[in-house]
Amino acid sequence: MNPARYLLLLNPRSPDWQNTGVSTGGNTLRWQDVAHALGAGNLSPLANTLGRARYCEDADCCQRLLAEVQIMVTGLAQQQRWRCRSDVPARLARLATHEILVDNSCSACHGHGVNRRQQICRTCNGDAREPMKAAQRYQYAGIDKRNWERRWQRRYDTIYRQLCDAEHQLLGHLAWQLHG
Repeated sequence: MNPARYLLLLNPRSPDWQNTGVSTGGNTLRWQDVAHALGAGNLSPLANTLGRARYCEDADCCQRLLAEVQIMVTGLAQQQRWRCRSDVPARLARLATHEILVDNSCSACHGHGVNRRQQICRTCNGDAREPMKAAQRYQYAGIDKRNWERRWQRRYDTIYRQLCDAEHQLLGHLAWQLHG
């Protein structure tokens, strides 16, 4: 099977979780297969936790992912000497974790990242998901619009980009491990 086809199986809404191992002609990639693939290889701890939280129905890993992202954001805040209340890094971490875990598939390409002509989707820029709107982000983080635009949007984009990089590493790893 083509590696891109395996990535399509990783859409959290697409696998048939009920028919584990029974071939029905649909997607039969089980969470156990993904968990096994995550254990093989050399993934970063963040990418591994993200994979378990997103694809393996592991609620504990959602909390572990949030804790890892909070540590990452707190370290970034100390390194760059952010002047803010102590709860702001935790709220940004919660926002980034929420945005990376929620399935908000792109309505234009239906979560594939490419259109019918196999060109990169212009709506999601090939990410297969629509990003949250800026208003949703600053409201979720509890930051007013002016401060968000002036200071926090760039900082949040850095945090979210690191999570997206971990997700790209994860998807590449899973495509490699499941292509056998």
